[in-house]
Amino acid sequence: MVSPQRQEHFDAFCDILGPQWTRDERHRDWAYVEEHAEELRPLAEGILRGRSKNELYAEARAKKLPLAPQYTLDEVVNCRQGGHRGFFAEIDHPQAGKIRYPTAPYKLSETPWRARRPAPLLGEHNHEVYCGRLGYSPDDLIRMKEAGVI
Repeated sequence: MVSPQRQEHFDAFCDILGPQWTRDERHRDWAYVEEHAEELRPLAEGILRGRSKNELYAEARAKKLPLAPQYTLDEVVNCRQGGHRGFFAEIDHPQAGKIRYPTAPYKLSETPWRARRPAPLLGEHNHEVYCGRLGYSPDDLIRMKEAGVI
């Protein structure tokens, strides 16, 4: 995802796209590109397609261009930065086994994050939610379950 907010950002983006992009002088005009974004997006994507996210991210950082790679779930869970920060915790789930869960996005020295329980099983908290919080009776819960509502 790229977000050129100023002319120098747009110029940096054009530099990254290179001669294949800038051969057409109109592509260096920010207003023109914004106005024709839908037709030009496939051209820019085609130019960038052969390059890795991390390569583009490093080049954009060097040029001070606001650009962020969009990671897949697998890439997020296995990213080195998350590992170094201790962002993921391995928790034993009663049906799925050991799973890596995200923890708090921050670290507090006096109130550290801790896992209280794994992700709930399907329907595990139905009684607590329906009867305890929503005011249904245990008989209502049974009828809802028999009717396939829950």
